[in-house]
Amino acid sequence: LVRTIALSRTFRMSSAHDEIAHTVDPENALLWRANRRRLDPEALRDSMLAAAGTLDLKPMDSTVWYLGDQATAVGANTNRRRTDFPCRSVYLPVIRNDLPEIFDVFNFADPQAGTGMRPNTMVATQGLFLMNDESVVSAAQQTARRILEDAPSQDPDVVATVLFRMLFQDEGSEQLREPVVHYVLKVQQLPAETEETDPNHNAWTLAVQALFASSRFQILE
Repeated sequence: LVRTIALSRTFRMSSAHDEIAHTVDPENALLWRANRRRLDPEALRDSMLAAAGTLDLKPMDSTVWYLGDQATAVGANTNRRRTDFPCRSVYLPVIRNDLPEIFDVFNFADPQAGTGMRPNTMVATQGLFLMNDESVVSAAQQTARRILEDAPSQDPDVVATVLFRMLFQDEGSEQLREPVVHYVLKVQQLPAETEETDPNHNAWTLAVQALFASSRFQILE
């Protein structure tokens, strides 16, 4: 049954708008297009790691070996579970009352109860997480390093094209790339935080982080 559904034309349809179909069926009751949906926290985390080039597709032997009795959250062990593993999110430990931060913020299923459908929210804490969390900043830094190395030249528009291709699998229109290029050029002119700071890399890191927080990155068409 699952195979039949997954291979059906309806399941594989694009979410692209069609004016004629929308006029006939504005509520999409006849499923003439796919519904846009937000990435779940597992896919969001994996997508950022993939863009950074650090995602390890192989399962790890164990992600809780160091926890001891804290793995059940009933002992006196003060070790906290780690979330800096490069493995796919499906292999991360799910410990009751101690979810990874990205799971807790982005509507992961309650591990203490059966959940037929996850809640779907868009709140300020999610934006703050993408602005401030160390794992997001690290992924943005790695992604910025990759695009600067892969770009055939350091021309901002060329680098932006590589970035869009890496994050969105298309080069993006000039209208979409222009604000990114303008932002990068402005940030490059700001005083460096330290002498070791690379203004170019820092500017692209902030641009990548902004795109991580964008609806285009978080919503599946």
